[in-house]
Amino acid sequence: MDNNLQAPKETDKPNFIPPRVTGAISLMLKNKMFDHPMVKKYLEDKKAYDEEYQKFLKSLPETKEIELPELKPIDIESLYQVFKEAYKHFRGIEFNEKLNRRAENKYGESAILARTICAYLTKNKSFYNSPILNKKCNTPDLNKGIMIIGTMGTGKTSVMKTFYDMFLFSGNNPLGVQDVEENMQYLRRYKLGFKFYTTHEVVQDYHHSAKEHQDIFWKKHKTGLSYYDDLMTEKLAFGKDELFREILETKYNNDTPVIISMNYAQKEDVENLETTLDAYASRYGERLYDRAFSQFNFLELRGKSLRK
Repeated sequence: MDNNLQAPKETDKPNFIPPRVTGAISLMLKNKMFDHPMVKKYLEDKKAYDEEYQKFLKSLPETKEIELPELKPIDIESLYQVFKEAYKHFRGIEFNEKLNRRAENKYGESAILARTICAYLTKNKSFYNSPILNKKCNTPDLNKGIMIIGTMGTGKTSVMKTFYDMFLFSGNNPLGVQDVEENMQYLRRYKLGFKFYTTHEVVQDYHHSAKEHQDIFWKKHKTGLSYYDDLMTEKLAFGKDELFREILETKYNNDTPVIISMNYAQKEDVENLETTLDAYASRYGERLYDRAFSQFNFLELRGKSLRK
């Protein structure tokens, strides 16, 4: 096993994510512009998707109740391949595995992040081999949460949003993934989903929650795996010194893992984990700073911004 988690392998599973219908394609279909190259490509992909889906349905046992195979551990390489399909569908572009690739690594940072998240969510020990996992400042542990720190625009949000969309989609659609014995399984059976929030949305939600409904707000943030995007950029909430100080303390006190992301804090042209954790301490307090080492695994993305 190399330092890039595990080498990918080919899978023969059908593609259960339908081709993406953009606004332009939708308009051209409405106007019956079937000869346009974009429409032709969409119709070809849609036909292939429909054929694969019907083939899968015909392969199911003809019984009133479908007997699902015994649930075995998920194959994280298959999960990663489904992620790439989902990225194309939900983000509208191919997932580029080579962006911000270092010479010593097989994959770029976004791909390493996606593969690391696959390992983390499935509790696969290959997580400990991730090249972006900081092993110097604390001891990595799959039972801890994750703090993703990186340069602005390195793909943190798009990767995590794709996972969120993919798991949400699988709840009501027959999205397939292979287990370690190469059996096809419904992805939803693994219950890998998580809640996705931007920190700005959380503050707004808090403002809109009337006093008598504050218990509903806190119930959402007390239990279950949650991802909070863009920490340390949120505005102060009315009546709170720091809303996220309380949220993160609630997660810690309830022993509930949490995934957060933030940009590197800059001090005197220095961007590193230590500087960023110092800024985290200044914003949320020394107690949360001390707890961060037992609460989080630290993932660092040091590449250049991918935004154009």
